[in-house]
Amino acid sequence: MGAGQDAWDRRRLRRFAHYAAGQGWRPEDITSDHMLRYFSVLKHEAINGYEWEAYGRVCKTWNRLVDTVPGWPGKAVTVVRKRTPYMVKLEDLAQGLRAELVGYLDFLAGDGAADHGDGPLFLKDMPRKALSPVTVKLRQTQMLQYISALVAKGYPLDSLATVDAITSTRAISDAFDFFVERAGGKVPTQVQFIAIAMRGLLYHRLTGGLRRRVRHDRDSPPPSLVTDARLDLLEQIIKQSAPTERGLRAKNKRCLAQFDHRNLGKLLHLPATLLKEAKTTGGKDGARLAEAALAIEMLLMCPIRVGNLVSLDLVRHFIKSSPGPKGTIHLSIPKDEVKNRRAIEFELPPHLARMLDRHVRDFRPLVPGCGSTWLFPSTDGGPRSYKLMSRHIAGIIRTRAGLIMTSHQFRHLAGKMFLEDTPAGHETVREVLGHASIDTTTENYTGIDQVKAGRTYDRSVLKLRDQTKFITSKRRKK
Repeated sequence: MGAGQDAWDRRRLRRFAHYAAGQGWRPEDITSDHMLRYFSVLKHEAINGYEWEAYGRVCKTWNRLVDTVPGWPGKAVTVVRKRTPYMVKLEDLAQGLRAELVGYLDFLAGDGAADHGDGPLFLKDMPRKALSPVTVKLRQTQMLQYISALVAKGYPLDSLATVDAITSTRAISDAFDFFVERAGGKVPTQVQFIAIAMRGLLYHRLTGGLRRRVRHDRDSPPPSLVTDARLDLLEQIIKQSAPTERGLRAKNKRCLAQFDHRNLGKLLHLPATLLKEAKTTGGKDGARLAEAALAIEMLLMCPIRVGNLVSLDLVRHFIKSSPGPKGTIHLSIPKDEVKNRRAIEFELPPHLARMLDRHVRDFRPLVPGCGSTWLFPSTDGGPRSYKLMSRHIAGIIRTRAGLIMTSHQFRHLAGKMFLEDTPAGHETVREVLGHASIDTTTENYTGIDQVKAGRTYDRSVLKLRDQTKFITSKRRKK
């Protein structure tokens, strides 16, 4: 076990060890029941609502040490989940249904030429517009969630043999009832996106992928090539499950509320602190700290999506104006690699360009997979998993700065920071974040404008109070 991993494990078990010692528990006596008693303490004392995550990290860390540390004084414990897992795997599905799903996913990935019906011949060999690999993977997960819901509602897995079998009106109703029941009677956000995924699958099944491009009102669904009660039901579910509140979600508002002047300073100076520690730590553990420092600084200066961050290629995405330290570096990501199909272009500020050069020269050769051209390589030579990178960044920020923040929330923080400094800078924020419409920017950051306006109003009230305090004091004397 490396020094860095050992430090992480000590940090994760520190609070549990302190509690266990206070209860007189010995390491060799720890069982699943002890962990649940510790969880009950977390549940009553935690103030951030992350007691399940903290409990799970302690149990998983404990079990890993049982497996990897010779002579560890304890046995593995059972991790109780917040909710019972219900997902089935793609390979568990009936052969016919699995083939239809795989065919649809290949269609989304852009395999083969598009079918343009009776269009001109030159269109016949043109490739279809493909979704990104991340989006295709997400569609697969959403369809498997839907099928898993049917199994959880009592449908035998072998009876779900075709797309038609899983999309009867009764099956659609039962599946989405499951999600609402699982969420305690509330309509979870996932309902809308799963319904969109199933609508696409059913539409592909009915039309073979042929789509008619017709202009339509943005507030109404596009005209369909087919009429089907199942599509109508899915459209109704999508419409009714759409969030009524526009702008940032509650969790993102809670995240931004953390960033007073002091906490913002902690985050802004965190990359320099990590880089300094990386130099003294050295080796692979130091290189991982340097990776986190570079990733956080890039998200601060170039707030791109984490999927694009982990897919950065040193050859394809970085363009240097000239060799040597005086050359500027441009980050350029083509539109077909971006979620909303808008190309990303940034000129790296000089300090970030130097930080990138130093990382590639000094730290990156120390991590496994450095023989590839990915900026953040994985051990198998491919790019780092965006989930692993997200967890790594969130863990660093939580332990070093005491802040609860995901990688994606850097984009929201970017809007907050700039608009608080430049209240009329919505167009700049739109360009930086790559929003297709200014409406998206204004809807997301209206709350920030309100906070700014509230501060201005409060200052005016306090100013008037200060100006009138002598008047009230004179009246009291009389």
